[in-house]
Amino acid sequence: MNKKIIALVTICLVLFSCQKEDPVVTTITLPQAISLDIGSTQKITPTHLPSDLPAPAYTWHTSDASIFTVDNQGNISAIGVGEATLTVKSTELNLTATSRVTVLPINASSLEIEPKSATLLIGNSLQLEGTVLPDNTTDKTLVWKSEDNYVATVTENGLVEAVGLGKTRITATSGSATGYCEITVEPILAEKVILSRQSINMLIGSTETLTATIEPEKTTHKEIVWSSENKEIAAVAEGAVSGIGIGTTIITATCGDVSASCEVTVEPIKVTGVSLSNESITLEMTDKTQLTATIMPTNATNQKVNWSSDNPDIAEVDESGWVTGISEGNTTIHVTTEDGNFSASCDMTVTLKGLILTKEHLQSL
Repeated sequence: MNKKIIALVTICLVLFSCQKEDPVVTTITLPQAISLDIGSTQKITPTHLPSDLPAPAYTWHTSDASIFTVDNQGNISAIGVGEATLTVKSTELNLTATSRVTVLPINASSLEIEPKSATLLIGNSLQLEGTVLPDNTTDKTLVWKSEDNYVATVTENGLVEAVGLGKTRITATSGSATGYCEITVEPILAEKVILSRQSINMLIGSTETLTATIEPEKTTHKEIVWSSENKEIAAVAEGAVSGIGIGTTIITATCGDVSASCEVTVEPIKVTGVSLSNESITLEMTDKTQLTATIMPTNATNQKVNWSSDNPDIAEVDESGWVTGISEGNTTIHVTTEDGNFSASCDMTVTLKGLILTKEHLQSL
């Protein structure tokens, strides 16, 4: 009986030792690092050992879904720039593998600025537009800069302001890509000069003022050059016109290539009257005395007068108002202005040399 039991046990041990275990996957791995551009997708396939065995069932996980996502087939989609961890698991075999995933930005390869060149009048502005290529560049932020802020400035949004005459370059950068626009700033030229008066009648020796207005109001250079066609008639300085001599001339104000003119007529100061230094004089024969004529106004232009005697045989007068007694008697000396024909007179009595006139003598005359 014991022999039978021993034989049976021996047979069982032999049969058990002859049975082999089924082979299984012992290792799964992923690439140590994975990188891809933002917006792209990539399928990840784990490696397993033994490699001749079928791949086990996997589950996939991301440590940060804002960086990348992964589906059940191991397809990862790059969502945002950065790094996150990809994990693959075989739950039934209790196996795990990880990989560091880096999502890279798409950098600008070129930058185009429109317009590429422009001419602005001082004070004007221009909006520049920048186009970053490729279209799917991650960061399209532009940094604007002017090479000469005394000629033109530029805002962070690409708005150019022309502030001074000259040339400068406006540059925009995005990463390592650069574009530029050549800017020329020119002056605002005068288009019209307007004078406050088109004609002036003025007295000799007086002053009148002309005012010049330049259009457009934003003209860059408003310097005015004043001139007179005949400075002997009227002179001008900074718009102040001075009457120098009788006549007509043209005063001109010039700004750049435009000008305006005013006709100026300078007139004399008219005589309004005349008076003599004496109303009556008694003069002995052969004696002389001078009469003085005063013209009104004293600054009258024409100061010329004419002298005359009603009876030159009694008293005569020269062109300077000197009266000479010629013979005994009475006469009248007259002065007449050349301008206006105004006159004044003086009664002259001429006596004998050394004669003392008495009341009776005068009554007999």
